[in-house]
Amino acid sequence: MQKYQDGDDIAAQDVMQLAVSFVLFTHSFYNFRMAAKIVEDSRSRYTNNYRNSLKTYLR
Repeated sequence: MQKYQDGDDIAAQDVMQLAVSFVLFTHSFYNFRMAAKIVEDSRSRYTNNYRNSLKTYLR
């Protein structure tokens, strides 16, 4: 962005670095989302198992 504002030429390496940064950011975001889903699924499964064991115990 700085090169563009200064009027300098943008090299192919600059474009490649920007693309790689975007890919890494997107990958990191996707991994975070997947990790959050795994945690939520585990928590839900644990809660359901606990609830079922309490129901069995109370009977």
